[in-house]
Amino acid sequence: MMNQQDEILYSKIEMTLLRSPLEAIVSITVKSTEVLNSDLALLKFLVGEKNMSGIVVCVDRDYKQMKDLIESIGIDSESLLYIDAVTLYTGKELEENHHENVFFVDSPSNLTFIDIGITELVERLNGGFLIFDCLSSLKLYNNPKTLGVFMYDLASKLRLEGVYGVITLIEEDSGMELHSTIKAFCDKNVVIKTGRDI
Repeated sequence: MMNQQDEILYSKIEMTLLRSPLEAIVSITVKSTEVLNSDLALLKFLVGEKNMSGIVVCVDRDYKQMKDLIESIGIDSESLLYIDAVTLYTGKELEENHHENVFFVDSPSNLTFIDIGITELVERLNGGFLIFDCLSSLKLYNNPKTLGVFMYDLASKLRLEGVYGVITLIEEDSGMELHSTIKAFCDKNVVIKTGRDI
């Protein structure tokens, strides 16, 4: 069950996303305390309401934690694929029967393997979406200029493949050049305030 602020967040996402066929890449700016709630509301909208399948790029939490959180809000996680840049980096052992819908990357700094994973998983999707859960986390491990080029190339790839891309940005980082770069190539830039983040 959603609380009032989560309902506001979901409502704003529902009212602003997927409103135009020209809308392929979107940035959503939220307070740092709202990143997880924003990701879950996005997934509830895209998977739960729009019946889309997609990819979740996990740089803040490993795929297992993310999958458990997604299932805790009543979303069937079987339609999702994951890029996990956390599990191996933190030294966790892979389960023998780890989920076949996960591409593991050794480190959030390894943009090449994140790109390879995205390419591999996008080929398995037929349209769908990709959510980049938090660009600010990748910024901790990568040069901002390199990251900007990586995200631009990713946006171009998603457009070509017909995959709807959502990039979560943190409001507290909004003055940074990387944010301006990302927003410049997005088709829509949405700022969401819920009331608990003011």
